[in-house]
Amino acid sequence: MRLLVSASPVGGRRPSFDARKRAAVYLPITTRQLADGTVEIAPSGEIDLDNAHVMRDAVNDALTSTTPGKICLDLARVMLIDSIGIGILVACFHAAAASDVKLVVTHPSPTVYRQLWISGLVGLLGCVEPPATRTSVGLRPS
Repeated sequence: MRLLVSASPVGGRRPSFDARKRAAVYLPITTRQLADGTVEIAPSGEIDLDNAHVMRDAVNDALTSTTPGKICLDLARVMLIDSIGIGILVACFHAAAASDVKLVVTHPSPTVYRQLWISGLVGLLGCVEPPATRTSVGLRPS
């Protein structure tokens, strides 16, 4: 038995669902090579379904263009990472390991660290807990 679901808007035209056009969320990434040969990849913003492939592509580019000894994913400016983003982190870890390159997460934001801790990936990805923000009772950190 086949069930077909059709969602045609008024007027009979179907919207285009090209994933790249649909992705309104842009993921800026800074990549640089450090003096010791380490490649640092630093995305900013949110890593989710719409843009996680950009981070995967950045890691793959680093692995194919050179053979770094280590890749550091600096996640200090990442405010949100969903399950797709976490899956991409694990895929990047395995791709790097297959090339004998160590991949670590550095400077995770508190939100990212929490997601990685809940997922059981803190040890695998070598993250260090971010420093706690000091607040007084009832006040938000600035």
